[in-house]
Amino acid sequence: MYDYDGEFRFVSKYKLNVCALPKSMSTVLTGVMCLLYDPEEFLKEGRTINTDNWDIRFCKKKNEASSIEQIKNRNDTGYKTDSEKWKHVLIVREPMERFISGFLDRCVLHEFWREKAFLCFGCKTNLTCLLENLDKTMSDPKLRIHSVDTYHFFPQNWWCQMGINIFDKFTILKVSRENTNEFWQKFYSILRNQSVPNELVELVDKQVHSGETSHTTFHQKDLRKKIFEELQEPYHMNLFIKAFYYDYVLFGFPLPNVRYSLAGSKTCQNTSLSK
Repeated sequence: MYDYDGEFRFVSKYKLNVCALPKSMSTVLTGVMCLLYDPEEFLKEGRTINTDNWDIRFCKKKNEASSIEQIKNRNDTGYKTDSEKWKHVLIVREPMERFISGFLDRCVLHEFWREKAFLCFGCKTNLTCLLENLDKTMSDPKLRIHSVDTYHFFPQNWWCQMGINIFDKFTILKVSRENTNEFWQKFYSILRNQSVPNELVELVDKQVHSGETSHTTFHQKDLRKKIFEELQEPYHMNLFIKAFYYDYVLFGFPLPNVRYSLAGSKTCQNTSLSK
């Protein structure tokens, strides 16, 4: 684990802090926490959870911090005197689902590399290239700098200061496409335990189930399946497991069914995906 800073979103009134991990429902969670932070102004401005996109988010720099220490040092949080009453929540996503979503969103659908060639690790839609360059970046301390690509593709256990906080501060909730409803019910239970009024919880529930964010890849079933199948190639799977093994182990997700040696040699052709 690395202790990279986190995307913390907090609401002092309810002593609630959520780390919005990249590509783990971060846009939705940022919107949820903004609504809880200032519901009157959020609604007055015509904002909704699913349309409050990153670049124009209403609560930018208002209820955001890169570390728990920053929350503690703010004069308006009351954290220093009531730290034991705060609830710190970490939402983690099934690692392969998260990787596929990130690759599909950034490299295949939106093709951000057309504007800046270095994005998607300079690989365009080439999955082999991206996995290899991700491995090189993770393995070399000189390359482990914050960038748009590392933000979206680095393992979840490298974020949110987990090396410091994972075992003694965070309540961890797991989310995947198969358990979305179960996840939200657990999250709402936390909100109620933190004294969030039921009518506000119901408003959150209504909004998160009304529409989708601009980054969703939910309806791209054919492309998601194609990327999933490419990941099953032994060489691809070896690189994927090497990168995300500890996300599976630390967060209790079942490992993919690996039928070959993790030390396997390169056995597949470079593969690119197109829409």
